[in-house]
Amino acid sequence: MRLRSKLVCFVGIPVAVIFTALIVLDSVALRGIASSQASERATLLAERTAQVLNSELATVAGAADTLATVLSKGNVDFLSLRDIGSELVHRLPLVAGVVFGFDAKIEGIPRAGYIFLHNGELLYDDIASKYDIEADSPWYRPSMKPGPGFWTAPFHGEVFGGDIVSYSTRFQSSAGIDGFVVLDVPLEALFSQLKVAGFRDVHPSIVTQDGKVIQTPWVTHDGKASTGKPDVSTHVIRTANMPAVNWTFKAAIGRDEVFAPVQRQLLINGILLAAGGVIVLCILLLTGLRFSRRIEQLSSGVASVSAGELDVAVNIPGHDEVGRLAIDFNTMTAKLRETVHQVAKEVSRRTAVERDLSVAREIQQSMLPRVFPPFPERPELDLHAILQPADHVAGDFYDYWLNGDTLTLLIADVSGHGIAASLVMAMARRRLRDAAASGSDLQGMVHAADAAIAENNERQMFITAIVLQLNICTGAFQLINAGHPEALLVQGNTIGREGLPTGPLLGVIPDPCWDIRSGQLHPDEAIVLYTDGITEAMNAHGDLLDTAGLEAALHTGTAHDLCTQALIRAETFQSGDQVDDLTVVALRWLGPA
Repeated sequence: MRLRSKLVCFVGIPVAVIFTALIVLDSVALRGIASSQASERATLLAERTAQVLNSELATVAGAADTLATVLSKGNVDFLSLRDIGSELVHRLPLVAGVVFGFDAKIEGIPRAGYIFLHNGELLYDDIASKYDIEADSPWYRPSMKPGPGFWTAPFHGEVFGGDIVSYSTRFQSSAGIDGFVVLDVPLEALFSQLKVAGFRDVHPSIVTQDGKVIQTPWVTHDGKASTGKPDVSTHVIRTANMPAVNWTFKAAIGRDEVFAPVQRQLLINGILLAAGGVIVLCILLLTGLRFSRRIEQLSSGVASVSAGELDVAVNIPGHDEVGRLAIDFNTMTAKLRETVHQVAKEVSRRTAVERDLSVAREIQQSMLPRVFPPFPERPELDLHAILQPADHVAGDFYDYWLNGDTLTLLIADVSGHGIAASLVMAMARRRLRDAAASGSDLQGMVHAADAAIAENNERQMFITAIVLQLNICTGAFQLINAGHPEALLVQGNTIGREGLPTGPLLGVIPDPCWDIRSGQLHPDEAIVLYTDGITEAMNAHGDLLDTAGLEAALHTGTAHDLCTQALIRAETFQSGDQVDDLTVVALRWLGPA
């Protein structure tokens, strides 16, 4: 048998069989991987849309709750309500109307004043004079009941002139009259957010907590609009939770559009593999004998590179394919040497960055008091604190100092975490200490920190905090809660809650005002402060630990025991990596010396 025939039988046919098998195996493997990736992409885009909408609705609810808290602390007058409502409508894109209402008449103030945007014009009306709000408004009766704010199902706003959903929350004015704040969100504004980027055949909708469906007309793959239900055989259904409003976002995406990239990729891969097989087969058949010796020389060079000898060079004369391949091989080894050098430099730079971040963490940790017990000469106190950052550096912080018989204790949480949050933390901590050293009272310290954060706050960062002062001789304490999770009082086997915030977040609004709350610790009673990283620890089912879960973990013990119980509960409850800083401070008063 001639050598050419041998090449065909022993080289050509096996190569053809191998590449055919590779095409089949590659198609099977890629189909599963690409299908999974396409499905994940659809899920990710649906979740991203839900997260954006959830965040905006949470902002609306947070604005209403904050406004209700502010109104419950100060006098209410007609002009102020109109100005506040106008400001909210202009500042919050989703909000088109604000209701300030009361369950009784207040002289000079409409019972249900409504500031709303209609056809681009800001209007005002007293809806209580238009219709019976007690009977016709879906938010009135629930607003008058104790409890947190709530979202209504979609309804038609008679004065607004369109379909809306509303967030309602109650407050009590300084005159002792119950009131409510209602923020209207037009369905048209929600419709503008119901978009899943990257797809044309998509049907987005929202399902409220009571089963009501908010949806927009959708466009099918043939370009026709429809308001019916998508066929699950032709669409991929993806859902995502919106925890801020307890709604569900649902997106039906055309199956053909989701998996079209998979089919294209499989076709391209098959063509590329088949073309590669043909090219390889031709090269082997046409050049096998003629260039075998030079190929062996080139193979020897490849083996040297595989062994780590990057300085090897192959000298093969000629200007044919093998000659050019030798030139490319030499060029490749030169670039490989350069790449290895660049990789080594990059590794060195990353190592330096990691080292700098470690130094930053050490510096930040050194700023926080870590010696416990902190005041061994004062047997009245049992104090302990734990801070576990989610990143190299934390946005949480705590501090305490003793001035005579007064212990000042604080805990705070900067929005976000990382380097930016740690810098804001250091600045706020310094201002608090400086204000205390200059003789400022509790209000003065908090105002100093608020002014420091608000100044040049281009990143729109803010801080939640509790600042507490305890008379260690009597157990009496005072505190200011600036939008922070409420403290827990450990009284034997009973866990109590100290109370809601006494004022707004730090760095959010101009000229803020905080109330001072007073309390009394009895011997062996403790107060536990913590950041929301503890109560917002999330398990694999998406459930939060919340305050009740933290209370269940706390038992009578030392301050160190209480801190350890809270931290272990959060760590064991959450699934996956830690996403937020975990900080807890426990102060136990042992009674007068």
